[in-house]
Amino acid sequence: MPSPITPTAALPPPLSEPGQAVESYQSRFADLIEAIDTRLGQWLEATSEPKTLWQAMQHGVLNGGKRLRPILLIQSGIACGLSIEALLDSACALELLHCYSLIHDDLPCMDNDDLRRGKPTVHKVFGETTALLAGDALLALAFERLARQPQHPADRVLQLVQRLGWAASMGGLVTGQALDIEAENDPPTALTQASFEARRAALESIHRGKTGALFQFACQAGPILAGQPQAVIDTLGRFGQTLGLAFQIKDDLLDEQSETGTLGKTTGKDRASGKLTFVSVFGLAEASDHLQAQLQEGRALLDTLPCEMPVEPLQYLLGFVESRRH
Repeated sequence: MPSPITPTAALPPPLSEPGQAVESYQSRFADLIEAIDTRLGQWLEATSEPKTLWQAMQHGVLNGGKRLRPILLIQSGIACGLSIEALLDSACALELLHCYSLIHDDLPCMDNDDLRRGKPTVHKVFGETTALLAGDALLALAFERLARQPQHPADRVLQLVQRLGWAASMGGLVTGQALDIEAENDPPTALTQASFEARRAALESIHRGKTGALFQFACQAGPILAGQPQAVIDTLGRFGQTLGLAFQIKDDLLDEQSETGTLGKTTGKDRASGKLTFVSVFGLAEASDHLQAQLQEGRALLDTLPCEMPVEPLQYLLGFVESRRH
C-alpha cells in the first residue's frame, strides 16, 4: 500500500485556462488516486480460472479514469472526521460498481461504444459475452467488498449496502438507463415545445437516476459511517445529486464541443442517435446556463453545512466539473 496520505495537501494554483482542470485535479489528488488504484489492483488480482474473465474485469477498471466518485466519497468522509483508510474500501467498492455500469453501458445493445477512457471498450477486446460477465462480476464484487468492513459499526455498513443497492437499481442507475433508452427509441418530440420546467424535469428524471444517484451515495457514505446527524447526511446527499447533474450537463456539452481524441470516447454520438440530452433540448447556451445554476446550487448547499466542516475540497470538485475537458 502507498504511504499514509494527508488530506490537507496544499491548493494548486488557480486555473488560468479551463484546459488545465484535469492536470490540476490529477496533481492535487495524485496520492489518493494511487491509493485507490492500488486497492483496486489488489482486489482484481487473478486468483482463479478463467483468467480471461479476470483480464476483462481488469481492463474495465484499471484503465485510467478520474476516480471522481471514490474521491468524492473520501473527501465527503474526511469532512466528517474520518481517515482516508477508513473510507478507502467503500470508495473502491463504489468505483467497481461504476465500472460495471460503464462496461454494460458500452455494449451494442445499449450505447454501442467502441472507446472508453481513450481505449477499446471491454466488449471490443474480449467479446460481448465476456464483457457482460465481467460487468456482472464487478457488480457482485462491489457489494461483497462494501459489506466486508469490520472496522465500522455493522448497522452503518448495512445502511451503505442498502443505499447503494437502491441507487444502483430502481432508485437510480438502472431506472435512469431504462428511461434514457426509452427516450432515445421514442423521442418525446413535444418536449422541445414544453415549458422550461417540464423539459428540465424530463431530463433530470433520467440523469438524477443514471448519474446523480451514485454521486449522492458518494457524498452520503462518509457521513453515514461517521455517524453524522441526518441533516448533514441529507445536505451532502443533495450536494451529490446537484454535482452529478452538473457533471452530466458538462458531459453533454463536451459531447458536442470536443474531439474524440480529447474526450477519450466517441463524440457527437448522442446527437447522431437522437439521444435526449441537455444540449439537444436546450441548446448550447441554455445548457451552459443550466450548468451554472447547478454549480451555484451546489455552493449554496455547502454553505449550509456546519462551519467547522472542511468543505474546500468539495468546492474544488465543483470547479473541476465546470472546467474539465474530458
